[in-house]
Amino acid sequence: MVFYFCTMKKETLLFGIYPVIEALKAKQTIDKAYVQKGLQSPKIDAIVADLEALNTTISYVPLEKMEKLCRSNHQGIILISSPIEFVALETMVEAVLESKKTPLFLILDQISDVRNFGAILRTAECTGVDGVIIQKKGGAPVSGDTVKTSAGAIFNIPICKVDHIKDAINYLTPILSALATAHALGIVHRDIKPENILISKEGRIKIADFGLARGELIGSTMTAESSVILGSVSYLSPEQVQRGIADSRSDVYAVGIVAYEMLTGEKPFSADSPIQIAYMHVNEEIPRLRSKRKDVPQALDDLIASSTAKNPDERPRTAGDFLEKLQQIQIDLDPRKNQMDLGLDLPVEPIREKARKKVKEVAPVEITAPVVETTKEIRRKEEKKQRASKRVRRNRKVALILAVVLGVGGWWTLVGPGSRVVVPSVVGGSFDEAVSVISPLGLNAVVVENRFDEEIPKGKIIESIPSGGGKVDAGGSVKLIVSKGPERYAVPMTTGLTPEAAQVAIKKSPLVVGTITEVFNSDIPKGFVISTSPASGTSVKRDTTVNLLVSKGIEQVALASYLGKSGEQALNELTEAGFTVEAGYAFNETVPELAVISQNPAGGANANKGGKVSILISKGPRYTYIPKTVITMEANAAKEMLESLGLKVKVVTIGNNKKKVVKKVSPAVNTKVKRGSLVTITVG
Repeated sequence: MVFYFCTMKKETLLFGIYPVIEALKAKQTIDKAYVQKGLQSPKIDAIVADLEALNTTISYVPLEKMEKLCRSNHQGIILISSPIEFVALETMVEAVLESKKTPLFLILDQISDVRNFGAILRTAECTGVDGVIIQKKGGAPVSGDTVKTSAGAIFNIPICKVDHIKDAINYLTPILSALATAHALGIVHRDIKPENILISKEGRIKIADFGLARGELIGSTMTAESSVILGSVSYLSPEQVQRGIADSRSDVYAVGIVAYEMLTGEKPFSADSPIQIAYMHVNEEIPRLRSKRKDVPQALDDLIASSTAKNPDERPRTAGDFLEKLQQIQIDLDPRKNQMDLGLDLPVEPIREKARKKVKEVAPVEITAPVVETTKEIRRKEEKKQRASKRVRRNRKVALILAVVLGVGGWWTLVGPGSRVVVPSVVGGSFDEAVSVISPLGLNAVVVENRFDEEIPKGKIIESIPSGGGKVDAGGSVKLIVSKGPERYAVPMTTGLTPEAAQVAIKKSPLVVGTITEVFNSDIPKGFVISTSPASGTSVKRDTTVNLLVSKGIEQVALASYLGKSGEQALNELTEAGFTVEAGYAFNETVPELAVISQNPAGGANANKGGKVSILISKGPRYTYIPKTVITMEANAAKEMLESLGLKVKVVTIGNNKKKVVKKVSPAVNTKVKRGSLVTITVG
């Protein structure tokens, strides 16, 4: 086993591909990993493989969650290191034993909230807990929030993480050893499950509840009696479900399921009803261990897969064969481990016929006294003989009548019309499979109904009449109800139809028309269906409600008038109102510069939301005057003034004066010129 424990260090957030790779190379303790969901990256895939090999808890989250965790460039991978280090379980136990007190350990399973974890640690410290044991994978990470809510308790209590593959094997070994002893005696347990595996105070493994056990010394191997399936359905082998028989390989299957549960923490199949679970054992493959835990050795994965094979011939023949293979895996994992060989804890002796009691012999008694009989005594003896004779005749008559009745009854039951055949269970199998089981019994298989079923796949048997374990006359028929699969109907295409026509189309299938909601839409004309919910073409159950979304047409918006107003204001407000704005510019002698000259459509009219609105913005008058003030202005200031009027400026310098002022302007000041014209200024 691998265990870890803790001294405080700062919680670290690691992100980015190359920093994460370096952290893994440095063997930094990683508490949890976050990977961006849907990200395709060979480098990320390689990192994930390394993390899975370390049995690290990995959460696949959307980009939004990743960005909340880290606002920097995380590249799709974030690691959280624990603020504490973990101690070995052996070290923690030894420390408590040295104190010569009765140890008190707290074992936590599937604690997912970091704050709850901290609160539990706080309570544990108050109650004198000597150490806390948590699972390496699947629990809450030890974060800064855990430290905070623990109020410092996390630093006062040893904490260790466990990885229990070797533990599971150590428990399986004595279980198989005990069961192997039973198989060697010809006994099949038939109800192996966790509830029947006990651990004594001394740590000895015991198998309990042999109440369903059968074998050569005890009786039949039949499992199905009087239409009742014996054993716990979660651990029943396929042959027990289908044919009602069990042998040592059925026990091997049950142990394989127990081992699967020990290593994964869950049963391979779960459903709402026992019959569904039984069906899954017959028809579905047991998931591989390594699909649940990447750290499971391949040899152990293969062994559990073979022990839970559908075909009994593919399994180890007995628990002893299973044990031999498991012990080799145990040696490979830990060569120093001494193997345990525990026999069946319950003493099993061959059943012997009880000795018949000897009849005590009575010595004859010799009568020596003379016998004298009176007339009265003789008469009494004669009457007694007559009564005895009548009883004998009456008893003979009763015996004869009973013989006749029993003979007729036996003929009726065994040979005549009263002979009955027990019907095997065929639920979950195909029609051909049912025929192969029923026909050898001299019975006929007849399909009387095809029925939709949400659980049973198409073509498989839902029910038999009589049901498995029931009886039918010899040569009679077993009626079968076969599944048509789940009842599903496609939502019809209604886009572009009127609501009335859409409702008719929906009601043609066994579907229900729901609400009708009207919304504005620029693509579908007013009064016609836009879409349905669920969408058209979706496969749905009978009586599913289908809601309609109907178009109100294009939304109309009243336009304001922007004539003479700021062109920038017009652009902003029209865009916010949902219009597409086209702006043009032109000189205008009357409208101020950057004000709106015209708009189309005009103000006050209704226009389609999302439609186009054109506005013309003034560039100001086409002509301007050269101001008189430029004379004697500093050269740069004069240039800026003229350019602000929309004129082009050429500067000519004369003389050596440090201060450059305008001496001359061409065209002359007060001259009317066209915007964009060239003006020459002479400075000196």
